[in-house]
Amino acid sequence: MKNIFLDILKLGLGTNDITLRALSEEEWDIVFKTAVKQSLIGITFTGVQKHIDILNNEGILESEIIPTKIYLKWLGLVYMISQQNEKTDTYSKEVQAMLHDGGFETCILKGRGVARYYGELSSYRQSGDIDIWAWPKDSWTLNHDERMRDVLQFLRAKYKCGAPTYHNIGFMFAKDIFVEAHYTPSWMFSPLHNHRLQKWFDSQARTEMQNDFSTLEFNRIYILLHIYRHLFGEGIGLRQIVDYYFVLHYRKLTGGERRQTMELLRWLGAGKFTAALMWILHRKLGLSADYLLCEPDENEGAFLLSEVLQAGNFGHYDMRIDRRRNKSKFAVFSMRIRRNFRWIAHYPSEVLWCPLWKVWHQLWLLRFKG
Repeated sequence: MKNIFLDILKLGLGTNDITLRALSEEEWDIVFKTAVKQSLIGITFTGVQKHIDILNNEGILESEIIPTKIYLKWLGLVYMISQQNEKTDTYSKEVQAMLHDGGFETCILKGRGVARYYGELSSYRQSGDIDIWAWPKDSWTLNHDERMRDVLQFLRAKYKCGAPTYHNIGFMFAKDIFVEAHYTPSWMFSPLHNHRLQKWFDSQARTEMQNDFSTLEFNRIYILLHIYRHLFGEGIGLRQIVDYYFVLHYRKLTGGERRQTMELLRWLGAGKFTAALMWILHRKLGLSADYLLCEPDENEGAFLLSEVLQAGNFGHYDMRIDRRRNKSKFAVFSMRIRRNFRWIAHYPSEVLWCPLWKVWHQLWLLRFKG
């Protein structure tokens, strides 16, 4: 069934020129549930519409192609996604204005910023939280901890905030609008690679803050590393990989740009992961080889894809994770570490540093308690 779902997804992306056979009601139900699991309801619905059009041209009625109940449910969710995106776009501007008034330069990360690369499919991308990178105005020499203190002090005085993490703090800006304010866009478990990553973020900050949204050049690195980090956290789904599809597909790179991008990704320890991701993008989502960053790695890519399809969006559907709420912090910690050891042969540096980083992180956060 995963191949049928991917074929529908590719129809939505415009990379599938294969005429699909008619599906049974049971198959449609599985495809729909997979779209929900992967947070790709809107993009796959575009594929469904193309599939219907193809079979309509062969004289098959819509009601004979897809069960009406499933189609109407899908259509309703797509409408809700479009409405939520409009709401998110409006509130993103308000969040930026609030932080600007408070003395911060900002740019929107991920989400609706990445949706710009979707073109006519922009309104079909499912939005999550509003992620915004905030930097105190005219203070480009501040280090991570100094920026973090400024952001925490400002937001805690205005909102009921959650517990801070190394890279952000969350708060409810309005009803159903959750914001994650970043003092740095992300991190890595390896101290060496994290040091390099933070150095790179700092070098890019002034340029990024000149824009409402993070730039395409920045996202070429950042979105890939965001996917990589989530692999060892909650897990990743196809929505994040589709995001990267559109990042790469938006503009074809020159040979020099491709070499420069790969040099940076290898310097940050993500070269092997990049090759795995290129295999999924090329072989399973239909991205032309002209847009790839490097030669795809089939073995790594197939293993990564199996994890993605099991875990769903941010790992919410990973049945291998015990999600009982009464588990102790130590039990959750142990479970996460055991889970990550599935990756030891693939990405040993991040896996081995993960438990040490998590212990350090909890101790380090004591300095920033509210």
